[in-house]
Amino acid sequence: MKNILDPRVLSEVNVRIDRLKDDTARQWGTMTPAQMLWHCRQQVGVGTGELKVKDMFPAPIRWLLKKIFAGRLPFGKGMATLPGIEAGKREGLDLEVERAALKSALAAFVKLPTESILKTHPIFGTMSDDDWGHIIYKHLDHHLRQFGL
Repeated sequence: MKNILDPRVLSEVNVRIDRLKDDTARQWGTMTPAQMLWHCRQQVGVGTGELKVKDMFPAPIRWLLKKIFAGRLPFGKGMATLPGIEAGKREGLDLEVERAALKSALAAFVKLPTESILKTHPIFGTMSDDDWGHIIYKHLDHHLRQFGL
């Protein structure tokens, strides 16, 4: 499974992010390219604890969801979004600003000391650094594929 903590994977993701344009057509959903970049950056903020989000489910359900969705199954279209990182109502976002901000957040995330990465996820429960690296990659991949990248 790919992990954003792997420098080669981060490089691959950055190339895909760079290919995104304002007029890149989405394959599903309603977000614009800039909204998608903003949304993905918020998830990185959840991983660092910078963005506080309440747990969405009780611990046993989060454990089960982690086993199902954080593993090998792809994220589905229309999957639940963490409260506070919904981008649909964010208007006037600038693609270049959001691209730079996401790439900067990813670069900072991969350099974090282990004790700085949040140890739980509001949907998936207990998380290791590798779990976060995997889930951030999987989330980015899902949304980049949303725009055919």
